[in-house]
Amino acid sequence: MNNEKIITLARETATLFRLGHEAEASVLMRKLIDTLQLRLQEQTLPNQVLTIFPQMLSSQERRDWLGLADTLEYELTLLM
Repeated sequence: MNNEKIITLARETATLFRLGHEAEASVLMRKLIDTLQLRLQEQTLPNQVLTIFPQMLSSQERRDWLGLADTLEYELTLLM
């Protein structure tokens, strides 16, 4: 998956979290994480992306869907 598709997926996921569609957003989030993990293994993803993973995990643990959406849309997309 190229960077533009990852950015689109991140934005779609963020939108679903903002709208309160947690189940749908979680499915896309899993796809996004799997894609990022694969790209990291292939070393085709900027290492800076790793810096936002703890923030994303923390937001998920707190069920802070708006914070997670912001991280996906504004931080992850900038790193791509």
